[in-house]
Amino acid sequence: FDDERLVQRIKKLGFKNVIEIKTGEPVYLTDDIKLMSFNSASIWNDSISYWEFGNFSILNVNDAGFNWKIKDAIGDADVICLQFTGPTSSYPIVWTHLTENEKRQIQLRMNAGMLRMFKSIAETCNSTYVLPFANFFELANPEHQQYNEIIVKNSLEHVNNYFSRTNLKVLDLIPGESWDNNGFKRLPDREKFFDNKFM
Repeated sequence: FDDERLVQRIKKLGFKNVIEIKTGEPVYLTDDIKLMSFNSASIWNDSISYWEFGNFSILNVNDAGFNWKIKDAIGDADVICLQFTGPTSSYPIVWTHLTENEKRQIQLRMNAGMLRMFKSIAETCNSTYVLPFANFFELANPEHQQYNEIIVKNSLEHVNNYFSRTNLKVLDLIPGESWDNNGFKRLPDREKFFDNKFM
């Protein structure tokens, strides 16, 4: 938020070399690595980060909505990173005036909207790849189990199916996997991570 609040808190912890990244101003970590931060233009509070690694670029829009002016500042981005399911909050899960079916339909619409936004941002930035992430979660407190049972999330299969009709390539990684020019390095037992009981 460019208000130095976090900077001051970190300095109070004893850190001496603290650099606040100002919105839209590049920070060079090395000659080949550039970082820029942008405010969201939505009601979401997280910042958007843009990374250049030589001639390869990544735009991380996770939990930040989007700021359509970013395209003017960065040009294209090779990879767009974004959560792949609708915003997970108390709405509509704990709203008591909604039926279970209404809650489900609202979540399905939010999830579909998230995929449309993902595609729109990737196409706006002339991206080659989309990296769906940040939705690998379950509520762990036993009191929340009832909510886990009614939360509707997109899966990586949903993402793959949605983008199969586009030229965008999905980097469908789960935590612990990686991808580079040589391809994917997959976990040998990755299927169990899609099993609700195991999660």
